[in-house]
Amino acid sequence: LRRQAGARLEDALTGRRPVWFGGRFHDAAIYERTKLPPGSVLRGPAVVEQADSTVLVEPGFSGRVDEDLNLIMELD
Repeated sequence: LRRQAGARLEDALTGRRPVWFGGRFHDAAIYERTKLPPGSVLRGPAVVEQADSTVLVEPGFSGRVDEDLNLIMELD
């Protein structure tokens, strides 16, 4: 992954769709991983898509992008 100058969380949002978590559907935000800038915080439910994997951020969790572009999952 590479940092993109001027990247914003809003630019990584590609849409929303229903995703099955905990026995029911939730409206989840869908993000493109390569566009997430450092400091971004994604509140679950969310889906982070990239060419070689998909990460689910479950309800009650957050995904935080650190300075090295790692996605750190945290319980809210």
